[in-house]
Amino acid sequence: MKPNSVSDIYTDYLLDPVVSTFSERNSNSTNKFRNTGTQLSYKHNFPKNGQEFTADVTYNLGKNDNTNVITTNYYTLPGNVFSNSYLQRQDGYATRNRHNTATCRRRSEAVR
Repeated sequence: MKPNSVSDIYTDYLLDPVVSTFSERNSNSTNKFRNTGTQLSYKHNFPKNGQEFTADVTYNLGKNDNTNVITTNYYTLPGNVFSNSYLQRQDGYATRNRHNTATCRRRSEAVR
């Protein structure tokens, strides 16, 4: 998403008589995305051949903050006569927290 954008919008209302309008939409956005992650792995080989223990832990944390301010100016055609203006603000926030843990003890079929 672009941080700043301008959109020109032409609209015809099928009334009698037809009404045409022009609107200019300005959008200003700020977006912050942060992600942090770590992984820990452990492996232990036992004295007997073919036996081992493994453990894996994964942790991820993600955050985002978003703000979007939209200003729409309306004009009547012909002549681009200013009609009115609308202001909108959209705010968003999210946090994701995830962890996985896995353990495994293996014993070779050859060793019993």
